[in-house]
Amino acid sequence: MKRLVIFITAIFLLFLSIRVVEAQPSKNIINSLNSGNVRQLIQHLHHTVEINILGDEDIGSRIEADRMLQVFFKAHRPKRFQMKHQGKAPDGSQFMIGKLYTQAGIFRTYLVIKRKKIHEISFKR
Repeated sequence: MKRLVIFITAIFLLFLSIRVVEAQPSKNIINSLNSGNVRQLIQHLHHTVEINILGDEDIGSRIEADRMLQVFFKAHRPKRFQMKHQGKAPDGSQFMIGKLYTQAGIFRTYLVIKRKKIHEISFKR
């Protein structure tokens, strides 16, 4: 009986640890936000991405997003990114909400990640 309880507890903890790892957004995405490395961030974008930078919204390709992000990060050099919330929607997509601290101020940052690719990214004051 004692072995059964230990076995069930071990299976539960294994399942729980797998779920926590799945819910965490890619460290590469967080690192690219911390450094403002657009080249690295672009690698994680879906081929079509919804982007909102300070109210300038667009749905476009990675190339268009690359240009917009280059301009944004050139004008707002990151100091650090701090994740505030993260979670998973019923459809399997993940979201991440955080603050991007830059030399020009603080920006609320929102990302939607589906199948390990960013489908939506937003920077707002």
